[in-house]
Amino acid sequence: MAKQVKFATTDSVKYSEADDERVNFDAQQLVNGELKLENYQPIRELEKIKFEGDQAIQMTNFSTPQEKKMAESLQRNTNGWIDTAKDVLTAVIDVCGLVQIWGPAINAGILKPDDVTRATHHVISLGETLKRTYDRACDNAVKNSDELFLAIESNDNISKNSTVQTAVKQHRNDVKEFQQGKVSVDVPYQSHAKLRQTIKQVEPNQQSNVHKKAEESSRAWDLAKALGTIVLAAGIIVGMVLLKR
Repeated sequence: MAKQVKFATTDSVKYSEADDERVNFDAQQLVNGELKLENYQPIRELEKIKFEGDQAIQMTNFSTPQEKKMAESLQRNTNGWIDTAKDVLTAVIDVCGLVQIWGPAINAGILKPDDVTRATHHVISLGETLKRTYDRACDNAVKNSDELFLAIESNDNISKNSTVQTAVKQHRNDVKEFQQGKVSVDVPYQSHAKLRQTIKQVEPNQQSNVHKKAEESSRAWDLAKALGTIVLAAGIIVGMVLLKR
C-alpha cells in the first residue's frame, strides 16, 4: 500500500519571525559603520546563495545548449536581484545616516565639521551605490536584448520579415552605441519600444517565446531608464555637496 503523504497548508505552517531587538541592534551598527555590510548575516546568506548557484551551473551537465542558457539566465537574474538588494540596503543605510546627522544638527542650529564630513561620506556613498545599481540594470537590459535577438532569429514568422529586421538593426546599433557611451539610455529604450511594437504586429501568437523575451527585455529597459534619471539627479546632488566642502 502506498504511503499517504500529508501536504502542509498555509494554515499549518508557522514561520519564525525576526528578532526585533537583534535587527534593531544590527541596523544601528550598520548606520554607525560599526558593522560592515559584508559581515551582516542576511547578506552573507545571500552571497552563499549566489556562490552555490554559480557552482551548480558549472558542475551541471545540461542536456541541450538551450537548457544551459535558460539556467544561466535564471542564475544571472537571481544574482542581479541579490546585488540590487545589497545596494538598496546600502542606500537605506546612507539615507538613515544623513537623517541621524542632519536632524539633531538642524534642531540645535549647529553643524559641526565632523557632521559635515560624515554627511558628505554618506552622500558620496549613496551616489556610488545608485550608479552601481544603474550600471547593473543597463548590463541586464543589454543581455535581455541579446536574448530577444536570438528569439527573433528562431521565430519563423518574424525572422525574415523586413520591417522587423529593420527595427532589429536599429536597436542593435543603438545598443552598441550605448555601450560605447555615445548615446544615452533613452536611445536604445526608444528603439526597443519600436521593435517590440513591430513584433506585436507581425507575430500573432502572444504565447510565443519571442513575445516573452520582448516583454522581459522591455521591463529591463524600463528599469534602466528609470534608474538613469535617478542617478542623474543623485550625481547633481553629489556634485553640489562636493563643491560646498
